[in-house]
Amino acid sequence: MVRYKGSRRCLMKMIVCGEKICARMQTYERSFGAKIRMRHSFFIPHFAPVAQSVEQEAFNFEVGGSNPPGRTMDAHFKKQCIALRKQDKSITEIMKITGRPKTSIYQHIKDIPLSVARIRQYRIASANRVRKYSLARKGKSVRPFRTFGSWTPETVRLVAHLLFDGEITHGGCVYNNRSLMLIRYVEKLMRLLYSFEPKQWRNRLTGVHRISYHNVALSAYMQKKATILLKEIIRLPVPCKRAFLRAFFNDEGCMDFRPATNHRKVRGYQKDVSILILVQNLLGDFDISARVVKPNEVIIVNKENLIKFEREINFSPGVYMNGNRSNSRWKKHIEKRELLRQAIKSFKN
Repeated sequence: MVRYKGSRRCLMKMIVCGEKICARMQTYERSFGAKIRMRHSFFIPHFAPVAQSVEQEAFNFEVGGSNPPGRTMDAHFKKQCIALRKQDKSITEIMKITGRPKTSIYQHIKDIPLSVARIRQYRIASANRVRKYSLARKGKSVRPFRTFGSWTPETVRLVAHLLFDGEITHGGCVYNNRSLMLIRYVEKLMRLLYSFEPKQWRNRLTGVHRISYHNVALSAYMQKKATILLKEIIRLPVPCKRAFLRAFFNDEGCMDFRPATNHRKVRGYQKDVSILILVQNLLGDFDISARVVKPNEVIIVNKENLIKFEREINFSPGVYMNGNRSNSRWKKHIEKRELLRQAIKSFKN
């Protein structure tokens, strides 16, 4: 037996509905001449006395029926849930202890919050799970690429170009340059590692070309190699040092030649002063004297240093000074290496 705590109107509707069902069952018995068994106690045809008691007595009585173990109406179960919650147990832990589903537990503990320390513990655990999952899937791509162990002039130039006029982001590797020759050269170098074609774009206003390789795994790998290169380049063989310096001056360098004022110098620009100092030291390995001029350039001057620079490093063919710039002195495209040759030739013997 269980005490019914609903409204009187609902109970009356239940009683009327039960009477109709019983009347229909009796009609079926008369029609088919067979006794039909009613398998549930709910269909017991004794509703009139109950209806009278509802009309005459206060609305506080027990209705026949069943309440199997495991229902949330169990008072003992409710007390158990509250007691466990006050012990700072989570809903999952209470579910394991009681063997009941979360939906049955929640309504008893929803107004009893966990302690601040326990909430903080859950947040840390959740963050650790997310971090572990993210690291497990980070840098995975369906497009494979080839790796390399030892440095060669080609791999040095590729990584150096991405460091200077390019960028290595989380999503991919990008290279920007106005020189189409350098764009094609970086594409050629990238094919040594990555067989897929880049996305290409050209700024019509500035004439700058961009190639982009969108691959998270490749980007992470190249970022790691770029960090290693800056640490190891000073100890690498001479051809690798030459390749690094050629990439730097192709991307960041220019030839400043002004015969009228007797200016002849190779200039290289970089925001990171540590890279300028690195370039200065590498030039010293070729017996080329250079100095760092703050805030952001390294310069090479005098005839002997310019001759050594032309012989050992030089600019690549097809790399031009931009004649379309408003401050261009030549007002035409001219190769940087040609301008260097003219500057050296202009020295008086």
